[in-house]
Amino acid sequence: MRYVKCFLEFYFFLMGMVCLGQEFESDFYILTDVDTVRVGETFRVRYCSEVKPDRFQSPDLSLFEMVREGRVRELKMEGDYNGTVYALCYDLKLDSAGTFVLPPTSIFVDGKEITCSSKKIVSVGLDSAFHFKYTMELEPRIPTTGMTFRLVLKMNAKPSQTPYPDLWNLSIVKQTSGTETVDGVTSYFYVYYLETDKVQEHEILPFEIAIGNRKYKTDRLTFEVKNY
Repeated sequence: MRYVKCFLEFYFFLMGMVCLGQEFESDFYILTDVDTVRVGETFRVRYCSEVKPDRFQSPDLSLFEMVREGRVRELKMEGDYNGTVYALCYDLKLDSAGTFVLPPTSIFVDGKEITCSSKKIVSVGLDSAFHFKYTMELEPRIPTTGMTFRLVLKMNAKPSQTPYPDLWNLSIVKQTSGTETVDGVTSYFYVYYLETDKVQEHEILPFEIAIGNRKYKTDRLTFEVKNY
């Protein structure tokens, strides 16, 4: 079973979701996608079992803000090890800085109770020297009716939640997001694909972007749509 744990640790490392240096004491353990988070940043917790449990006992996560309630998932492993890991998954946040403990919980297998160890996670606030920067641009700068154009929002920190600009007078075709790193500096971007059949001046009103436990407000953006 320890081989399975090592395989899982390497698997989540490849997926960007491993707890480096974590020690396991049983075949039921906690995995998190990070060990240190920013205040207000969502992170994922998995209570993992290498045997199929009859049921999971819900942990007491009252110290954390619940972003997504627990759900049980089966993680299929293929390659050097073929098998299944059963995980009770939560998406959580912390609203203050400090060291917090993810509490242990239990599974029940054939009437036997198995309890995992607790795990520490560190929440840090934004550095006092942090200066929020963003850009918001249209591509192309002068869109026309009948075409799909893009609103590109880029910032220098990961927002606590997806930004929602006021696009009430425009049709949203789709939305994408991602990151890019140039010269060691990482930017986070959100792209909104838009359409409109109205030849007029449009405006996107100021809206809030939450970074950690702080909120920043964008400037108003006005643009003109011309006839195709």
